[in-house]
Amino acid sequence: MWDEVSDALTGDLFTDREERLRQKQPEGPPPDYLFQQAMQNAPSAGAVGPPLPESGLPEGWSMEQWEHYGQQWLDSQG
Repeated sequence: MWDEVSDALTGDLFTDREERLRQKQPEGPPPDYLFQQAMQNAPSAGAVGPPLPESGLPEGWSMEQWEHYGQQWLDSQG
């Protein structure tokens, strides 16, 4: 008797679960415009430190120096 109850319960649950999983799977990749929009809103992966001045890096500075000391330079310019 327990075997019949167990089979009836698990068989339906497994079938329902598989069907729900199939329904959740996308049919294809998302449209390109979603990626473009996400990339515009995403912070730059390599951007560290303050934003560069309009004139670019101060003369003789490397990006590594700017990342660490750029904010001090900007503060001293004001």
